[in-house]
Amino acid sequence: EQTREITATLPASFANQEFAGKPANFVVMLKDIKARELPALDDDFAKSISEKETMAELREYLEQRAVDEAEDKTKENTEKAILEALVEKLEVDIPASLIDQETSFMIQQQAMYLQRSAEGAKLVKQLFTKEFIGEMRRMNEPEAIARIKRTLALAEVAKLENLEAAKEEVDKRAAEILQSLTEEEVDPARLNQVVMDELVTEKAIEFLKQNAQIEFLPEGSLAPEPEVEPEAAATEAAEDEAADL
Repeated sequence: EQTREITATLPASFANQEFAGKPANFVVMLKDIKARELPALDDDFAKSISEKETMAELREYLEQRAVDEAEDKTKENTEKAILEALVEKLEVDIPASLIDQETSFMIQQQAMYLQRSAEGAKLVKQLFTKEFIGEMRRMNEPEAIARIKRTLALAEVAKLENLEAAKEEVDKRAAEILQSLTEEEVDPARLNQVVMDELVTEKAIEFLKQNAQIEFLPEGSLAPEPEVEPEAAATEAAEDEAADL
């Protein structure tokens, strides 16, 4: 053990103003020094943290998982970009009743998700007041509109390209869903319709991916566009208009 005395000046913002800015003596005792020792990257280590028997198997598994995660993220980003571009081209007047219905559905989903736990169910009872639900409707409405537009756009693509789901595909997926819902009553006709819509939507997205011009860029290489204040945007638009005269 070693003991040292250190003199330091307390900052001017020190909580106790009586001692702020004044020198102070600290007595420090060093009892021991510890260093973290990393385990050897051998087969024993692989067995201790995974179900793999060897370090080579664990390394191969981790490498494949990284590849799979990157491919899934690329697929997700690709579909998101295609749908955003598709919706931008869509001009449609959405009935207020449809927006209200989709917004209500989203709020119900959020409430059901919270109610999966006892704490969440208690939170739903406390928070879901008339005023809170009204605020949730306001917050969810933009996404509800976007979801409706995506659904309409994909349905139109499927219609124009005559995309359909084969009965065998529908039956297979419906059977898989029924197998996972053994304790719930399900309307077979309704389930088949939901599955068919889902499959047709997937086919429409796949069609767009195959026929779209897509440029892949390294992650993080695109900087977000700077937000423009309304006054600045109006000034810029006026300048552009004047330049065209």
